[in-house]
Amino acid sequence: MFIYIEVKKLKSLALHIISVFTYLMSQKFLLNKNNNWQIILMSTDNRKLIYSCEIAVRWGDMDAYGHVNNAMYIRYLEEARVQLLAKMGAAMDGNGIDPVVINVGCTFMRPVVYPATLRIDCYVSEPGRSSFMTLYDIYSTSDTSQAVGNGYAKVVWMDHHSGKSVPLPTEIRAQIEN
Repeated sequence: MFIYIEVKKLKSLALHIISVFTYLMSQKFLLNKNNNWQIILMSTDNRKLIYSCEIAVRWGDMDAYGHVNNAMYIRYLEEARVQLLAKMGAAMDGNGIDPVVINVGCTFMRPVVYPATLRIDCYVSEPGRSSFMTLYDIYSTSDTSQAVGNGYAKVVWMDHHSGKSVPLPTEIRAQIEN
């Protein structure tokens, strides 16, 4: 039996799948590959505020539309995450057992323009054997009544020599669970 699918229809289907996936990610859903790709909702009820920082927006962070470029938000989340991990005492030298990010995402709610300072509230949740989720709320310090965005990243502890995940260090797990 030969199945024929037009390339145009296949491309359209792929775009629909991508748009659904993008929507689900913006609604704090995750696809769990290990459970037959079932959709699971990330609960924000069990998240724990563990760190906040402020990051200044630079002139060069803006794009041709006159607001902060979307890609910059990922950099802001990265900076907040690195500060958080340093505060938690995580080694990040890449020579042994260190945290790595396996996925990251951001939802953009309101534009930000220079000059501005962003406050990023960092939450942790869902500790597993070797990982935990980081969730972020992003505010402009000029108006903290509404978030300008939110994001997430899954952080996994990895042995850089073997390339395999390892259990969360005890002192990191204690900060997440207590």
